[in-house]
Amino acid sequence: MWTDGPRPAADLAGMFSFYDALDEIADGAKHKVVVFEYNAGNHAQKRALANALATHAIERDGRLPVVCSANCLQPDGQNDNGWNQGLLFLNPSNVWLQPPGYVTKMLSRNYQPVAVPVEVTGKSVDIDVSAKRSEDGRTLVVQIVNCGGEPRSVRLHVDGFKPARSSALVEELASGLDDCNTAAEPLKVCPKQSEWHHEWKDGEAVYPVPANSFTILRFK
Repeated sequence: MWTDGPRPAADLAGMFSFYDALDEIADGAKHKVVVFEYNAGNHAQKRALANALATHAIERDGRLPVVCSANCLQPDGQNDNGWNQGLLFLNPSNVWLQPPGYVTKMLSRNYQPVAVPVEVTGKSVDIDVSAKRSEDGRTLVVQIVNCGGEPRSVRLHVDGFKPARSSALVEELASGLDDCNTAAEPLKVCPKQSEWHHEWKDGEAVYPVPANSFTILRFK
């Protein structure tokens, strides 16, 4: 599946319509559809946001049990061509993650097993959201993509959950769309972790989402 830029909508629509068509011809036979590769022609922040958007759509759909991103390893300066998309770069003395590699890491360490229905309202088309919770309902993870060039204030309205703690853990990856990490600047684009005092009231809180960003809020 191709996720070169922040809005891989055509590929996603094709993937889900393929699933629907396969269901029709399967005639009751057991089967699964998986995504073994998100492909792209770059390893910059724009691919990181595209990977996050694609994962959001797959999480909300709920039918694809396995999703992976290509390619993992890339020798620095040795693959600057159409497949210049490594998640982890290396040279003889160092290894470092690229922005889409950090998205994979962020999703992995904030995993929760139960999908939560999400609806995005308002005029902005730049905001995309996915949410998940723990089996016991005590932890809620909200993932927000802002693929626009301006920061946004996102109002969260949650039914059936009230955090016990006054602050949420935040992990945020924000940068210019074409930014990536180099051997000289291996941490130019990397997630920032913080705590956010959310001032939760009547099931709502407002979070300021940076431009060109992937943000994970973890409430407990």
